[in-house]
Amino acid sequence: YYQEGESRSTLCQYSGDGKKLQEISLNFGENIHIAQVFLDSAGNIYTTDYSQIYLLDPAGTLVATLTTDDGWADLVQIGADEIGVVKYNEEGKAYLRLIDPKTKDFGEELPLYGNVYGAMPGFGDYHYLYRDSDNVYGVPYDAETGEKLFSWLDCDVRRI
Repeated sequence: YYQEGESRSTLCQYSGDGKKLQEISLNFGENIHIAQVFLDSAGNIYTTDYSQIYLLDPAGTLVATLTTDDGWADLVQIGADEIGVVKYNEEGKAYLRLIDPKTKDFGEELPLYGNVYGAMPGFGDYHYLYRDSDNVYGVPYDAETGEKLFSWLDCDVRRI
């Protein structure tokens, strides 16, 4: 929630019946506005203000702060323990840079192709999906390239 004055963010966990289980204050400094929050299977918390990534243990204690080379951190989660950022290399090629939950640092890089706007969890034979302005691609497990699943232009779904 937002309060006038000093920037404060609070993460609240609720049970299925609406009972508050936990409340964690996410105050990392002045003018920090939390934009995204993801949890891994161990309950570790990954959050960002779009410039830095904050890793917290399940109790809410800050354990690491990560910064990307270009200062932009838009988090995505493609699996229970696969959280990272979509980045571009010097040649302009996109990749997904995962955060290693053990080392609390950047780890594996997964390939993406084209002008990527985001990545998401896969389904069935697809490890993860990614999208550009008009298409959605799936990357099968142990594959080097993605395959086009569909184009928004070729279906009856209206784009807003």
